[in-house]
Amino acid sequence: MGGTVWSTHFSNISEWFQDTFVDTIKSFEGVVYGVAEIVPLAGTSSDKLYISAHGKFALNQPEENKLVHEAGEYYAEVSLYTRALHMSTLTAMAYSDAFVLEGVHFADCARKPPGCIFLVVKCALAFTVRSV
Repeated sequence: MGGTVWSTHFSNISEWFQDTFVDTIKSFEGVVYGVAEIVPLAGTSSDKLYISAHGKFALNQPEENKLVHEAGEYYAEVSLYTRALHMSTLTAMAYSDAFVLEGVHFADCARKPPGCIFLVVKCALAFTVRSV
């Protein structure tokens, strides 16, 4: 979990392309997860960004387990730019909710202004090279 790349990228979009920012915010879906419910499972296809909003999630990675206590944590950012497999499992430890954004919805928002799609492609290339 993290979100440094995504938060910087999203901050630039909000500053330079306000309409795209608003459209992207409208594309997020609020999802409530029950106790011990698996959000995404390791080894499954990744096509959504998750941002924790409330509650507690456990991130089980091959090399370590990390409890997430704070709202605003990002998971699976790379899925906004390319299809990949989840390398870890995210599980709700209590009733929790998250905001979910599908990569195709983000692409629909970002493709409208030419300058924005250029920014997204540039960021995507840098991010996927680092993530893979």
